Amino acid sequence: MNLHYFPIINASLNGASAVGDGAYDFQYAAQSVWNLIEQRHIQTVTLDNTPPAATISQPTATPYTHADILTLSYLVSDGTGSGVKSSTAKMDGSTTLPDNTPVTGNGQTIPLLIMSLGSHTFSVDSVDNVNNSGTNSVTFTIIVTPDSLITEVNEFLGLGCIDNAGIANSLASKMAAVKNAIANGQIQAAANILSAFIKEVQAQAGKHISTTCTSGGHQYYPVQTLIGDAQYLLGTLGPKVKADAIVGSVLNSTLVGISGATVSLLNSTKDVVGTAITDVSGFYYFATTGGCAIGKTYTVKVTPPSAYKSSMPTSQTFNWSANAVTLANFGLR
Repeated sequence: MNLHYFPIINASLNGASAVGDGAYDFQYAAQSVWNLIEQRHIQTVTLDNTPPAATISQPTATPYTHADILTLSYLVSDGTGSGVKSSTAKMDGSTTLPDNTPVTGNGQTIPLLIMSLGSHTFSVDSVDNVNNSGTNSVTFTIIVTPDSLITEVNEFLGLGCIDNAGIANSLASKMAAVKNAIANGQIQAAANILSAFIKEVQAQAGKHISTTCTSGGHQYYPVQTLIGDAQYLLGTLGPKVKADAIVGSVLNSTLVGISGATVSLLNSTKDVVGTAITDVSGFYYFATTGGCAIGKTYTVKVTPPSAYKSSMPTSQTFNWSANAVTLANFGLR
């Protein structure tokens, strides 16, 4: 009876010299109980103890404006390891965006208007073919500037979330005035124009500015977004800056705004200390109120355009307390 036993011996990776991930020759041979050694076998294997890594090109760790469109861009590699089995992109730890659309990954465009202001983290979870797993991430912020708010207004117009180009132009013009006031150091005036912007958006909410709007597969909240972004800008002007604008509207008998009406601000001696012109929605505001004296009485009157003969009320009077004033509507007849 001939019995032979061949245990495996002399097994090694590249002669027992392997040190890092990569492809290696696994060598083995067998030896009988009579010390007969078979020919050595060589099998190429991959050593992989390192998880794959994602190199993220977009977003970067920088501020983006609320009006920006973010295009996700990243590359996942396992280097000399076993290869990438899967990768999952996430925004703030979720595979869905705030409007419940999925985070699909590389090349996806995301309108930042659907996201909130502040800090956000984009991450990529990846797994290789031997189940090593890793996560790479980038944290970025979303901010607001006067220019970006102008772009927001125009984007909402293009999306159909604002249905009146004149109102969009009115809002954009106010933001241009905010930018100019800030550039000239007129911080109080900038705050008052921002306050007027907010009042106008509130007045048009659900009318010419949608409260919710769906376009391109995404859901937007234009009124909430525009007001919130204007309030954000107010906060950047300084903790001691308080809006004290004087605002109101001039409408016809069917409550349609009248543009081009002259509105005058008079002091207690009936001197005109300020004038404003109503916009396409009939809205007006006085941004410069620094000359008003606390405790004094002021009057606002409207000079009707030629197509109208009178206003109701004919005037409105209030005592100035350095706080924002919202007057009742003037109705022209």
